[in-house]
Amino acid sequence: EMARLLSWGNAPCSQWFDHTAAPAAPASSTTTAPILIVGTTFDPATNRVWVMGNRSSGTGYLAEWDPATDTWTKRSTSPSGVNDRSGPLLDTKRRRLVFLGGGNVRMFDLTQPGMLVSQLITLKGDAEIALRDRPGFAYDPVNDKYVAYSGVESGGTRDIYIIDPVTWTSTRTTGCGR
Repeated sequence: EMARLLSWGNAPCSQWFDHTAAPAAPASSTTTAPILIVGTTFDPATNRVWVMGNRSSGTGYLAEWDPATDTWTKRSTSPSGVNDRSGPLLDTKRRRLVFLGGGNVRMFDLTQPGMLVSQLITLKGDAEIALRDRPGFAYDPVNDKYVAYSGVESGGTRDIYIIDPVTWTSTRTTGCGR
């Protein structure tokens, strides 16, 4: 169980907060990222943080941070294809890092060593969620599905999308408050 939260502000300085302390206090790990952080995902299998950095698909790249050693490793070339309007998801079963939103779906295979290349994924079925800006995006390990929430940014609806991680088929459930 993760007891820490990575926080960053309007600068590449990041800090862990330890929630096992009362009250929650900054942990010993503080870092200055080599890139402007756009999105992060904690990986419980490695105790590392996957970071998508910079603000556009033209300059952004994937990096991996080890908070125990404060070591940053660039893991993709620039451009990565991922833009700042996407949300990250870590598929712990398949060891994938998936980014959804801002016009597309991109996936990194974390089982590969060295530099990673994002793969462009085509959603089948209810694929509108890929067009949304900054959707909520999470992996459900119990049901082995990806769950996305369209939110209301840019005129979106409050719909839930269930995405099959094997077939990349998306099914939309219309929410209330449209």
